[in-house]
Amino acid sequence: MPRKSNTKHLTPTRSGTRARIRINGVLHQRHFIHGTDPQIIKEWLLKTELKFGRSRTARTGKLKDDAQVYLAAVASMHTYAQRKQHIDDWVAVLGEEYRDRITPDMIATQLARWQEHGWNKRRTALMHLYSVLDGKTERNPVRDVPRVKEAALAPKAIPYQIIRAIFAAMPSSRSKAHLMVLAYTGIPPGMIAELQPGDVDLKAGTVALPGRKKGAGTQGRILPLTPDAIRSFRLMAREDAYCRISRTVLRRVLQRAAKKATGMAQFTPYDLRHAFGTEVYRRSGDIRATQVLMGHSSPSLTHRYTLAAVDQRIKMALKGFGRR
Repeated sequence: MPRKSNTKHLTPTRSGTRARIRINGVLHQRHFIHGTDPQIIKEWLLKTELKFGRSRTARTGKLKDDAQVYLAAVASMHTYAQRKQHIDDWVAVLGEEYRDRITPDMIATQLARWQEHGWNKRRTALMHLYSVLDGKTERNPVRDVPRVKEAALAPKAIPYQIIRAIFAAMPSSRSKAHLMVLAYTGIPPGMIAELQPGDVDLKAGTVALPGRKKGAGTQGRILPLTPDAIRSFRLMAREDAYCRISRTVLRRVLQRAAKKATGMAQFTPYDLRHAFGTEVYRRSGDIRATQVLMGHSSPSLTHRYTLAAVDQRIKMALKGFGRR
């Protein structure tokens, strides 16, 4: 019996857009509210077609080819750049293998070659690829490869003397405005992208932040701003930077300026958030205040920032060491 073609339709509604796709005679539809990124609608159509439109045999090819389909389906992920890097890592070593022939032993062996750090993120990336392309209930060889308990790395405590030198070497731009806000407020990059001018009160020196959904979640809060943070938000206004910027672009701009200012280019935008949290704790010794400013749901998350700040009691204990 000939296979029916898949048809797609986007219909405007009063409150948004209704996406429809008919697959082998069965209609699948979903409503998206006004303001939804068109890429998200496109991804839903693609994922629906992948899930219902083809047999398992038809949708399982070489990993290098299936990886491109997967990446197109998850292009709106906030962590897309990192996810693409992890998938590219898999393609570099298993790209020529047919995906349905990849075994748990092959996956575990390669993860071991990459060493322990990064094991779980690469494992998660490959597992998600199988889930998106085949469905959560289908065979997934990654499930038989256990997660490992990775030691959390202490945040990089980049001195603010270096951070200021990096910003001095960076021309004014939207990216610089986002990076400065990140360095002088600790607000996560994704949350900076969602801020609106009305959230910032420069006269009062405050910024209103929504609650975070990550982890256990946090409530919205109003935070005070330092003079450096106020300067950063003024640059946001001048550069019309209340918008979303690719994290790949932010990293490229930061590393280019870091290379020019310090000769080193290994910094990432998130290192600026780590620097802020570490400096707050170093100056105050108050883990609760640091927790609130960083937007953490638990003090255990904030504890990492105390590792990068030398305890003042240790400094005092060693102050007279070696003196007569």
